[in-house]
Amino acid sequence: MQTRCDEAQSKLQATNESCKHLLDRAEGLRAQRQATAARQSIISLFLSRFTLTEEETQAVASRDVPVGPQVFAAMDRIEKIRTDCRVLMSGEEGETKAGLDIMSLTASLLDQAYHKLARWTSFEFRQMGKDASLDVAPLMQEAVLRLRQRPELLNDSLKILTEVRQATLLSSFLEALTRGGPGGLPRPIELHAHDPTRYVGDMLAWVHQAMAGEREFLESLFGIKGDNRMVGSVRKTTGTEEEEYVAKLMDGDLEKLSMPLRVRVLQTVKSQEGSIISYKIANLLQFYLLTVSRTIGEEALLSKTLKDITDAAYQVFFDTIDAQGRSLLRFLHPPDSDLSPPLALRDSSQVLREIMAVYDSSLLGDEDPTEREAAFAQILEAAVDPAMEMCKRMSELREGMPTWDKALFLVNCTTYMQNMLQAYSFTSAHVALLQKEVDRNIRTLVTEHSAFFLKESGLEPIVQAMDSKPED
Repeated sequence: MQTRCDEAQSKLQATNESCKHLLDRAEGLRAQRQATAARQSIISLFLSRFTLTEEETQAVASRDVPVGPQVFAAMDRIEKIRTDCRVLMSGEEGETKAGLDIMSLTASLLDQAYHKLARWTSFEFRQMGKDASLDVAPLMQEAVLRLRQRPELLNDSLKILTEVRQATLLSSFLEALTRGGPGGLPRPIELHAHDPTRYVGDMLAWVHQAMAGEREFLESLFGIKGDNRMVGSVRKTTGTEEEEYVAKLMDGDLEKLSMPLRVRVLQTVKSQEGSIISYKIANLLQFYLLTVSRTIGEEALLSKTLKDITDAAYQVFFDTIDAQGRSLLRFLHPPDSDLSPPLALRDSSQVLREIMAVYDSSLLGDEDPTEREAAFAQILEAAVDPAMEMCKRMSELREGMPTWDKALFLVNCTTYMQNMLQAYSFTSAHVALLQKEVDRNIRTLVTEHSAFFLKESGLEPIVQAMDSKPED
């Protein structure tokens, strides 16, 4: 019995020794399992924070996923990963291989995303640029906003938009000139070529309307809010990147309109022989030049074209005025017996009156009075000075005409011109100059007339004696 108990005891001890080894091994495996589970959790958390899901990767890289909120969300996710990775690499351990790999991979994915956006915007620009009037979808606004992070890609897409808009606006302009609107209404602009003022005005109005529509489209494309600016007022530029893009695109989109506009307007301007029509066209061009320059800037090609056309129109107008002035001095005749202003003076004054009416109607009312006078001074000199010179030469043509009759004739002519100019405030400086001429001729009239009566009445020797008598 004792022996068996000892054998059982020995087996029991051996079994305990064997089980203890197994238990120790099981405990070690359990601890290793817990450590592995913790490591797996950390790795999963790390991967979830620093890697994209399969759907996000497909949204960025695959052509099957259209550009939309899914693509934008994936791009935002990539940017968040890169920001977190930079924070991670700025720690004590510095740059790690994992961090560098993540930055490299996300940079590649982000580059694919931007190229995908660029291809999509280029395609959309080709399609939407063919319409005369455009509406910009929020999706396009978002795409353009994101592409501004890659200016080289955005510029390539905008170059395509500019080329398409140039062709579209040019085609629309030529169609408006020759075919008119849908169903023939409005009528083709070319039908009014016989009416120079309306013809030029219709072309400029079409260009201005196209410019306003293009500005509205580009502001919507870049998300610029309207500034409630009055039409024709100076546009206040903030110098932002969006404004620079819009200004550059406006210049490019309207570039092709310059040549057909220049050819037609110059042809119309140079064919005019009357000063009134020439001035109406020049004044109309000046108005649109001011409006366009305030909208797209003075350095834009369209603004420079309008500046050249306006200068040419004013040159034609002044050439016409000069020709009329020379014609006044070419055919002279003695004054009428009643010393009234000659017919040529009245005709030239009527022309000047209509020109002043056109100029007065073009004023906005907020100009400085000095500037108003200065802007019209050259026209007054070109129109008034030859007319006054004509009157002076006419006063010398009648033989035996008394000096006071000459002075009276000049007073009548000068006051006629003066009364006509006084109707407008911007002629006050020239009215003052004419008044000096009136005063000078009145003094001559009084002096000569008094001398004549003294001589005829026999009082001249007495007056001379009184004047020469020394004072006591």
